[in-house]
Amino acid sequence: MALAWLSRLFFVFLFLISQASFALIESEREELRQIPDWMPYQGCQETKLLKQCFKWTQEECEIMTERVSQSCLNMHDSQFRDPRTGNLDFWKDKIKDCTIRDVRAKMRGRIVDSMICRNKGVYP
Repeated sequence: MALAWLSRLFFVFLFLISQASFALIESEREELRQIPDWMPYQGCQETKLLKQCFKWTQEECEIMTERVSQSCLNMHDSQFRDPRTGNLDFWKDKIKDCTIRDVRAKMRGRIVDSMICRNKGVYP
């Protein structure tokens, strides 16, 4: 009986340790909070998806991307604080995907019909 109890306790302990390994530490959460600072610059360069696949100026691209990426970050804030969720790379990808999806929805009338944008999944 005692052995069964210790065995269960051991598995609970292992489960808790494995869940904690997915928790983002504060520096990783801070890195996520900086996405709205760097994503507009990175995504709105002439050779990048956000600039190539939408008809807008550099300034419009940067403003919209910053605003939308901040909105996506706010929307997922409680989830990436949960220790049972993914690692930093998972959350970076999730915020980037959310940003591109929301920009696409907001800028539907300004999407460029090109092979590049079709291949990248921007053009419907």
